[in-house]
Amino acid sequence: MRGTRLVLPKECRAEALKKLHDGHFGLVSCKKRAREVMYWPSLNTDIENLVKSCLLCQKYSRANQNEPIVSRDIPDRPWSTLGMDFFKLNGKNYLLVIDYYSKYVELDVMHSMTALSVINHLQAMFARHGLPDEI
Repeated sequence: MRGTRLVLPKECRAEALKKLHDGHFGLVSCKKRAREVMYWPSLNTDIENLVKSCLLCQKYSRANQNEPIVSRDIPDRPWSTLGMDFFKLNGKNYLLVIDYYSKYVELDVMHSMTALSVINHLQAMFARHGLPDEI
């Protein structure tokens, strides 16, 4: 241990780096996540090399500079935390609702984009699954 962080032996470092980088959150987020729980002498350099060598990170690094990805805590039960968004595909509007616990997807075609139409679609979903704690 080094303070509250676990000192990892060389044999475990590659796997730890892989897990840190799984979400492709970028250099700053990887370093922040690592500093909270682990340590080894060349940790920062190893993370920098990993992110610089990742083709996916390099491809999207400029596009993601303005708005960092925010990690969310996994809720303790289904349908307590939801994410929702609208999107358009082939000329049709859709309402997408995702449960953060189970990754269950509800998708509705929106014939009208009025507030009343959205409320009616959400009421039907909430009648099926219950009221969420957070949207």
